[in-house]
Amino acid sequence: MSELMNEIRGVMIPVTGGHVVLPNAAIAELVAYTPPGSMPCEEDWVLGFINWRGWQVPLFSFSLMAELAEEERDNTARVAILKALTGSTNMPFLALMTQGFPQLHNLNKQNLQIIPGAEMTPGVAYQVEVEGQQGYIPDLTHIENTLSRCLAESKRSA
Repeated sequence: MSELMNEIRGVMIPVTGGHVVLPNAAIAELVAYTPPGSMPCEEDWVLGFINWRGWQVPLFSFSLMAELAEEERDNTARVAILKALTGSTNMPFLALMTQGFPQLHNLNKQNLQIIPGAEMTPGVAYQVEVEGQQGYIPDLTHIENTLSRCLAESKRSA
């Protein structure tokens, strides 16, 4: 029983140039990509917003933010709706541009290894290896704060 407590269900989400690693519980839904509405923001990795279940959800590219790619592909894209960690009533969800379907993994100390000394960019908490595949754990607090700021600016200018 104690072995199960040291393991979580996680997902490796394919993005342009890599994989994002998150707990499975962080994902609310995976939806088809639709071109986003405009949302002014100084960050080029903020792509705009999408409408999802009555919410205007800010869409971002982890690949652009983490400098894994210079441009984002949208011809094979999907969108992962993530639950925000901050508990904000203004932005309870955020949308991550993906390039396919998440892969489920049981994450534990044996198959999830932090890569020491890896170069980090803002928005990236850790570079990791999961069962031989390289991935990134995002700094969701940084991402949410930036998206929240952009969403507030967008509402002020509307």
